[in-house]
Amino acid sequence: IALLEQSAPLANANYRKQFLFDQAQKLRTLKEYDRAVRLGQQLLKENPLDIGYSNFVAATLVQAGRHSELPPFFSDQLQAVRQSKLSAEDQKSRILALRRGMVEAQVVLKDFTAALDQYIEMINTSAEDAALVRKLLSEMLSKDREIEIVGTATDPYAARERIKQLTDPSSFVEDEG
Repeated sequence: IALLEQSAPLANANYRKQFLFDQAQKLRTLKEYDRAVRLGQQLLKENPLDIGYSNFVAATLVQAGRHSELPPFFSDQLQAVRQSKLSAEDQKSRILALRRGMVEAQVVLKDFTAALDQYIEMINTSAEDAALVRKLLSEMLSKDREIEIVGTATDPYAARERIKQLTDPSSFVEDEG
């Protein structure tokens, strides 16, 4: 790490970024999360649309147990994508990926209302991907030991039939797509 710290300021821009990122990855491996996050955020400040840096910071926050920092982090990333000059299709795919991360963070924080809001935004953004989004939401919610996914349905009519089959559903999520 010391060698990377010494080399980064002397290197050209591309190598400098690589040295900083290598350093951040090594710091995370050593569980020096605060320093790793700071370096990741520094790299993101210089390259706000770099998915690798964004994923690194999010994963490091999770490993550090700093889950409450994830929603504002993802909100900042969403804002950067919206303000970018990326094509509409690139913006859409990045926004969906960020929203998936937001749903996971909200589930970990047990803020199910916020997770549901993100799910609805994902469906509104990409109705043709409703099956994928439904699957992802089920997987994310299943990670919480207090939640049991007993079924999903593709439309309100199928959902009504599924609900009738259940003895005591405490809640359900409906996609009108």
